[in-house]
Amino acid sequence: MRGLLDRLGFDSVDAGPLVDSWRFEPEAAAYTQVYLADPNTPADQIMEAPAAPASTARLVSALEAATRVSVADRTF
Repeated sequence: MRGLLDRLGFDSVDAGPLVDSWRFEPEAAAYTQVYLADPNTPADQIMEAPAAPASTARLVSALEAATRVSVADRTF
C-alpha cells in the first residue's frame, strides 16, 4: 500500500497498532483540524473551512500529542 501512496504523491504515516487508533478518531489531535488551512478554526466552522495538506512531521506530532476523548461525553 505504501508503494501505491508513494506513486500517487502521498506520504504514509504509521499511526501505530489498532489499540492506538483513538489517536486519530473524531475530536483527537490527528483528526480533521490538522488538515485545515487554519488549525485554530472553531469547531462549528470546520465543515466550511478551507483545507490544507498536513506534513508528515505535523501529523506525527498530532498523533503523539493526542489525548483520549471520552466517547460517552461527545456532543454532535
